[in-house]
Amino acid sequence: PPPPFQAEAGIRDDISCLVGSEMCIRDSPTHCHDEELPAATGRARPGPFAVLLVIMMLAGIAYRGSTVILPACLELKNAGLLELARSFADEWLTANLAATITAALILLPTILGQYCGGFLAERFDLRFAYLGFHVLTIPAVLGMAYSADMPLVLLACMYFFFLLGTQPIENTLVAHYTPERFRHSAYGMKFALTFGAGAFVVKIIEYVKQSGSLEHVYQVLGGVSLLLVCCILVLVCVTQPKRKLKP
Repeated sequence: PPPPFQAEAGIRDDISCLVGSEMCIRDSPTHCHDEELPAATGRARPGPFAVLLVIMMLAGIAYRGSTVILPACLELKNAGLLELARSFADEWLTANLAATITAALILLPTILGQYCGGFLAERFDLRFAYLGFHVLTIPAVLGMAYSADMPLVLLACMYFFFLLGTQPIENTLVAHYTPERFRHSAYGMKFALTFGAGAFVVKIIEYVKQSGSLEHVYQVLGGVSLLLVCCILVLVCVTQPKRKLKP
């Protein structure tokens, strides 16, 4: 049963035709307004944010480069799967169409990857969750350089699962490490670097393909991911552990 003062307040509110919000406001604990969420480390410093901008630029290069080259890679290195598919779909299934369908199926599980990234971002240190996802992309992208058919498809699924799964973690990191004076433009800077600077990788891929082969392109992307991981380690060193937020 409610305490006497709450019961009396309920009777008075019923008689006076007052809403119950008065009682809720009056009886709510006064210390609620004094509780604050843990402050994000590095929010007032531009250093961690600058490191994060470099990381996001490298992530944009990895993302744009891998998505640009994926259909061509599947068309050239999936001859076995194409012949298997043609045994069921006849000759109308061209190599280009099969590569496009396969690329779409590879990107479909990234929906679950982003959910997993958001799930981990709520429960663990953001920096190490971000680091772990990007570390797992390195063996996948290097394996894509030397695989074909079903192993290539499976490695591509793994690569894009973790690469795109970092987005919820990355967005939360931007929110935590953005200095006060950059709050209005932080996400604009992120997308300018991710999709703007990342677009230059198209020329890089064209040059690498002309001077080497498709395998060399994935080796370059693996090097980009390795450099990205090194930058995340720098971010870990220049920031302090972030305490998990309590629900």
